[in-house]
Amino acid sequence: MIESLRAMAIFARVAESGSFRGAAKTLGVSASVVSHQVSALEAQLGVPLFYRSTRKVTLTEQGKLLLSPAKEMIEAAQAGLAHFVENADAPVGKLNVSLPAVLTSHAIMDHLATFAVTHPAIALSLRFTDVREGLIQSGLDLAIRMGQMPGSALSQRQLTIEPRYLVAGRNYVAGRDRLSHPTDLNNWDFIHFSPRLSPLVLRGEGSTSSTLSGRIKVSVDNSQAMHRMALADVGFAALPLAMVKSDLQSGALVHLLPDWSLQSLPITAVWPSNSTRNGLATRLIDFLVDKLRNDVQN
Repeated sequence: MIESLRAMAIFARVAESGSFRGAAKTLGVSASVVSHQVSALEAQLGVPLFYRSTRKVTLTEQGKLLLSPAKEMIEAAQAGLAHFVENADAPVGKLNVSLPAVLTSHAIMDHLATFAVTHPAIALSLRFTDVREGLIQSGLDLAIRMGQMPGSALSQRQLTIEPRYLVAGRNYVAGRDRLSHPTDLNNWDFIHFSPRLSPLVLRGEGSTSSTLSGRIKVSVDNSQAMHRMALADVGFAALPLAMVKSDLQSGALVHLLPDWSLQSLPITAVWPSNSTRNGLATRLIDFLVDKLRNDVQN
């Protein structure tokens, strides 16, 4: 019975990740172990659970029927384990967390450090990338993301909101005419953040708005690279306040069109609703929400 339950749990992970390799990475075992467990379960049930190809696996009709009870089994076990984690005086475990690179300059880093010191038995593995990764496929317990979040099956909770400023290097601005309207930027060089799909829209008084259409001089997929390009007088860029605050104070960067505003970016925590370490993830999220709320109030 125990082996069958283990095989069902592995089967569910394969279904979620879409591959034996992806499930193996999430579970921390070899792909051959995953394949063996699924094959043994298929032999026991006398039916195929997956259609296999060189790139991915898809559920058969019999597999679809088994997936729901397999998930219910896992969720019941996880709920029981989470209860003890949430109520433990000294929670123990590891949390794999993904964050956008821009947050290396944000106060959230100080709060993560405080959390690590406050909970010495929780090991944090922090991965910084501006590319949004799939949580299950990448073995992540929690991701902190900036920007609007599409609807998904993931659990979500907004942590805070980060203002964005339109900025350019001091020397770059000095060599150009004074700006009075966003359309004046049409002939300026633009440092483009390639992961951003939506256009930049500046809002003025009332319902006035203007879409930016500067010449793309450089396109990057990393916010820190965009920041460095702006400091090097390559062009103008839209950057979070946390990243440029000290540069604006020193005069290295200039806030363009201060009477116009860019939409602020929500910072949101997302995590699998059936995470095996849901209690640890929730504990960290609650901690960050409390700290960031105090930052705003103070």
